[in-house]
Amino acid sequence: VMCDLRSKSLLPMDYIEVHSVWIRGGLGEITIWYTEDTYLGKHECGEMWTRVYKGHHEESMDDLVQITLNMPIKVSGGKGCGLYVHSTLDGDQAIVYDNQVIKKWSWGKAFWTYS
Repeated sequence: VMCDLRSKSLLPMDYIEVHSVWIRGGLGEITIWYTEDTYLGKHECGEMWTRVYKGHHEESMDDLVQITLNMPIKVSGGKGCGLYVHSTLDGDQAIVYDNQVIKKWSWGKAFWTYS
């Protein structure tokens, strides 16, 4: 799963830190990576990504599992990053996500996400 995170520039802040993500699915061996600005156009550019987590997790199809990153991802105010959550399990049930077809931005209190 790849998505972009973008901090809102309307809020008076220097940066936000992402310390964990929550996922569900078959899981298995999970790695989480980030890249500066956006994931778009960087799918095949391994040198542009930094791994912030690696670990094994048991299947959890119904309940979200908190994954605490080995190092937080720091996103400056008004800036963004690309996020990639990967499982080595075969098939399309490794990580369950919203099966949306249309790319869209959604928002939280301090940041926007694009998937």
